[in-house]
This record gives sequence, C-alpha cells and structure tokens, in this order.
Amino acid sequence: MYMREQRGLKDYLHNKKFDMKNLFLHKKPVFVMMILVTVLLLTGMTVFISRRAKNGNVGDSSGAQNSQISGEGDTAEGMAGAENAGDESEKVNTDSAEGSGILYPKDLPETDLNRNGILEELRIVETENRDGRRLEIREDGEMFWQEEVFRDYRGQKFVFLCRLDGEDYLLYYYPVMYVGCGDYSYTLCTLEDNRPTPVQNNEVSFDISFGTPLHREFEAEVIADFAEEVNGLFANSVLLLHTDGELQETFEKEGELRDTLWWLDSEGTGFVRDEAASLAENLRVFQVEMSGREWTDTSVDCDALPFERGMEMRFSSGVGAWRTMLMLQPDGSFAGEYTDSDAGWTGEDYPCGTVSVCRFHGRFGGIRQISPASYSLMLEELEIDTEYPVGEEWIEDEIRYISSEPYGLDGMDSDALKPGASFLFYTPQAKGYVPGSELYGAAEFCSWMPERREFQSESDKLGCYGLHNLEMDYGFFSTGVMEADFDGYFDGLQGAAVLYDAESDEYTIYNRELAERRTSPCSTFKIVSSCIALENGLIDPDHSLRRWNGEKFWNEKWNRDIDFKEAFRESCVWYFREVIDEIGPELMQEELSRLGYGNHDISDWEGRQNTNNSNPALTGFWIESSLAISPVEQTEVMERIFGEDTVYSEDTRKALREVMRMEENERTDISIYGKTGMGKAKGVTVDAWYTGFAEKGEERIYFCVYLGENGDENASSQTAREIAVELMEDYLDSN
Repeated sequence: MYMREQRGLKDYLHNKKFDMKNLFLHKKPVFVMMILVTVLLLTGMTVFISRRAKNGNVGDSSGAQNSQISGEGDTAEGMAGAENAGDESEKVNTDSAEGSGILYPKDLPETDLNRNGILEELRIVETENRDGRRLEIREDGEMFWQEEVFRDYRGQKFVFLCRLDGEDYLLYYYPVMYVGCGDYSYTLCTLEDNRPTPVQNNEVSFDISFGTPLHREFEAEVIADFAEEVNGLFANSVLLLHTDGELQETFEKEGELRDTLWWLDSEGTGFVRDEAASLAENLRVFQVEMSGREWTDTSVDCDALPFERGMEMRFSSGVGAWRTMLMLQPDGSFAGEYTDSDAGWTGEDYPCGTVSVCRFHGRFGGIRQISPASYSLMLEELEIDTEYPVGEEWIEDEIRYISSEPYGLDGMDSDALKPGASFLFYTPQAKGYVPGSELYGAAEFCSWMPERREFQSESDKLGCYGLHNLEMDYGFFSTGVMEADFDGYFDGLQGAAVLYDAESDEYTIYNRELAERRTSPCSTFKIVSSCIALENGLIDPDHSLRRWNGEKFWNEKWNRDIDFKEAFRESCVWYFREVIDEIGPELMQEELSRLGYGNHDISDWEGRQNTNNSNPALTGFWIESSLAISPVEQTEVMERIFGEDTVYSEDTRKALREVMRMEENERTDISIYGKTGMGKAKGVTVDAWYTGFAEKGEERIYFCVYLGENGDENASSQTAREIAVELMEDYLDSN
C-alpha cells in the first residue's frame, strides 16, 4: 500500500466513469463507452477502452503490419494490385516485422480519405524510438493525419484501409478477449475535415467461461452476424497497423483477411472446429457443447476466511479521486469508508471543495470454499454509520460533505446492497488462464485491479486477495496491510508496531492511527546520519575516534574519547552532533529527500525547539524538534537503506549492520539489527522507539515499535526494544 504507486489507463477510465456517476448513476457503462470511443476518435486518439478490462493477451505486438491479401468481394481500382499477394508482395526486412510471416505490398494505394478530391499518399514508418509503427497520411507532401501503434500497447487494435463502392475509409477493429470475456467492436470512418468521422460501427460482447458460476451471455447467432459483417469489410481492406498476434496468426492461417475467431480452437475448451462447416455453424455447435458443461457445486462450509488477521481492502480509481476502504476480518465482519474529494466543486460557504462520504460496517456469512483459491460469501448485514442520512449535506471546516451510499457495496439501483447479495472471495493463488479456473470470465472484476495481473499462462496468479461484488462486478483488492492485535505484547502501554515484509509488500500493523502519526525520531536518526556519513567518507569505521572536549554530560559513558561503534551503541549525542554538522544542511536535505524520510524538515538545525535541553551539544533538529517521521515510514526507510534497490554501498551497509546488531540476543537462528531512541518534553518521556530489521534464514522483516506518552516510567526505549524482540521472534517462528 505505502510503497506502491498504482496507476493505469483502466483506472483512469474508472475515475472518469465515477465522475459522471450523478448523471449516469454508475449504471450506463455501454453508453459511457460509446461516448468515449466517439470522443477519442474525434480528437485523433484512437485508443479504444472497452466496457470490460481490455488488456488481454497481446501476443505479437510488433507494431504496424500492413498486408494486402486477395479475398472475395469487389476491390476497387488502386487496391487491385493486392491480388496474387505472393507474387506482388515482399517481406519488410525490419526487426519489428521479424517472424510475422505477413506479406507486405510494395506500394500502398493512393486514397481520398478526406473527400476533397485530392489523392493522398500513405506511408508506414517506424516511430522515433523504434518502439512501434506510424501510419502517415499526406496530401501534397504535407502530413495531415497520423496513427501510431506500439509494441508495448496492452490491448488489441487493428487499423485497415477499406474501399467500398470506390470510396476510401479507415477501419478500426478491436477484437478484445480477456479471461474468457470478449468485447469485439469496429468503427468505419472517413477523414473529412482531416479528422476521423464515424460512418458505421458495431459491437458484440460474449462470455466463453461456460461451466463456471461467473458465466454471462453467449449468443452464437449474434456473434456470427457480427463476424460476417466484419469479414465483409475485411474483404475490401488492406491491413495497415496492428497490436494483436492472435488475429495476425489467423490471417496467415486463412491466407486472407478473415477473422475466424481463434478462441474456438483455444486450449481448455475441448471444442474441435469442423473445417467443412461455416463459422456460424461452428459457433452454434460450440454453444451447444459448452452449455452442457454445468457448474457442479462441490463447495464446503468454512468457519472463517483463509487469513489470520484483519485485512485492508480497497476499491478505487487508482488515481486518487475516490476510494472505498474496508477492513475485512477472518470471521467475515467488516467496517469501512467511502470518500470522493473534489477540490474544484466549491461555493461561498465551502471554498475548500466538496467531499462525498459514507462510513459503514457489516458482515458476510455463509462462507463456503468453492475451489482451492475461491470462496462464496453472502452479505448478512450492511449498516451505514454516517452521521447524516444519504443525500444530506453539511459544511465543516469550509468543506461541504455529502452523505453517500457505500460505492462498491451498492447494487444496480445505486443503493446499498441488501442482505442476501452474493460475493466471491479470491486468494492470491487464484488463476484465470483456462476455462474453469477461478477468474476465467471475471474480466470486469479484474479490470478494477490497481496493478493489473495478466493471465497469459497456467502459472499466472492473482497475486493478492480479492473481493468480488457479483451484482456489479466491482472488485476490492488487498492493499498489503494486515491489522494485528498485539495488546499482549504492550501490556497496557500506549504504542504502535509495524512489521514490513518487503518481498511480499505486506505490512502488519498494530494501532494504525499511532503507526501513521509522525513524531520526533530521536536517536533512531543515528542510523540515517551514520549511513550518510559512511557513504560520503565522513566516518571511517577503522579510524573514527573523536576527542571529548571535557564537558561533563549526564551520561557518564559519553565523558570520554569515543569511536563510531561505541558512540552508536551508547547513543552518544555529542559525537553525532559533530558528525551531522560535518554533513551539513545541504547534503542532509538532499539525502533525507532521497530516502523519503518523514517530513524532511531540518529547519531547526540547532534544535532550539527542544524544551528538555538547551545544551547545543545535545540538541538538534532530530531530537523533539522540526524533523518528524511515523513508525510506518521508519520501516520504509530501513528498506530503502538495506533493501534490494538500495543506492548505498556494500561497505556502508556492512558497517551499519555491525553497529546495529543486537549482540545479547539469546536466539542464534534469528539476527536482530536496530537502534533505540527516546525523547522527553519538559521532563516527560513522549517518544520511545526501537526500529530496524530481523533476519531468520533468507527471510527479512523490517520493524518499528513505538511507545508514546504513557505517564509510566516503563515507557522507555528499552521497553520498546524488549517488545520488538519478542514480537519479531514470535513472528518469524510463526512463518
């Protein structure tokens, strides 16, 4: 959750869809899609966004391919040279075309796509970065239209030149298949006024996930009619650009531009095409045979969901406009909040914007395991906890709030779901490549994933937990945050704990509110200042002795000449005050920004804000002053220093590990590395820390234990360390 940036084109679509919810009530996806396609075409952006998740198996994404293969139908003058393609064509000798097997015509025909009576020249060239192909349409040497496709384009897109009754058109074809769900569409357009002007279009949606509880519609006749219509256009077309290998292979197999629906022959269906029969006949037989695969309920009752601690799940646009968060417990109970912020929706009384909000709680019951990686659930309770009725508005702190429904847990009528609504819960092992697997057919659900998983082989898995609202196909996905009950370790003390597994990007958090609150790092900052000094040659571990100036400090162990190792372990403030002054504000600011260290604020360099000590040798911005960091951020900083993507040298990390290692640990199979820190304000302990990482075998967990103001003498950094050691030993043993 904290370490990942989650972005994507599909997320953008969902965000736009949500922004229009008051107009379309969330429930007009086909209409929204048609508007988007038209708008994108009119602006020259011919990227199609399907109602379902359009990012399927891309296959060969070699960029632009152009082909003229003779087919039935009348090819108008200027395109007739494509007949006998084997004699009149040549293979393009470029890397992007390598292995495609498609034949290219020597010359593309002249056209009049903009209908002004002036013949146009078509060119297909590589893009500047050699990552795709570009179609250029020129008139009198000047380019007035271009179209590009790229090798890394995640989707299916074809661009053809089509000639009907002597008139030229661009034909855009999107044969999208993803986890068993098809959304095929085409748009035929001219370039009148030098921009795409649609003159004909059609679309068909279908689902081949027969034999699963997710199966939707499949109408053989409708699909056959659509395919016949498209193939009729192909018969009078030249292929210019494409991003899909499946249909490309179909064209090569057929020896002509003809879509015979490759998925009829895909592995897992068990269907054998009759080559002597028509496409329509094969589709009808396919529907009959596949419809006989009824889903057999072999589910078993379960007492709880397959995880041990409360799990945070999110349904969102991925771009920050809105989100619904819920904390799901193993027993099926949950609580959460939906928010949608619009800073631009202001008024005289609410200049800071508008926020739609819904707080709620509820419970799932009827938990049944229906496959190794999926469970069926039934909504037993959903209660709205917002202080105001749905639809009511109020103003608070110059923000207008609107009480809303729990988006993601609503139904076709936009109201909160009623008890009895069906859900599915998926584990990270859920698959979706072959018919019968958990997510085969769940295209719309998968489209909500913040970080899209591709199911391109039988080994591909979901990779996170998912909660599927079956009525609306909405998807909640685990954020990597697990809620923990560590009360027993803290023994009544007010505190927080964060365990971060960077390999799985999962956080286990106790007392989340406190774990996300920033406060002074105190002496835990010695890890960072040591790292910076070691990396920049300001500390040489073998020659690190600094002379004591004779001033008597409250800690007797500081009243002597001391080297780096002893200064770190004794937390000698005057030693590190000198080191930090040698680092200087400029380098320190640069390094803290690179590490993402809390608020990065070193403005109180000398530590004058400290109310517990005025000795300049014992104060600084890191001791109850301007710099602040949260326990969650502490674990992330540790990972940035010691993790796989660290920018710090092996020598620096080795020296740090040596001084951070806890030598008095009785466990020989577990190594713990950390640093304590404690701060007071007006004589009262307000911050006590122990942060670092622990290792057992190949496993490494970053941790932070924090104790706030408790009014108890036991709330010390030593207590924090004892809690952390016990926690880490138990956690690593349990894994």
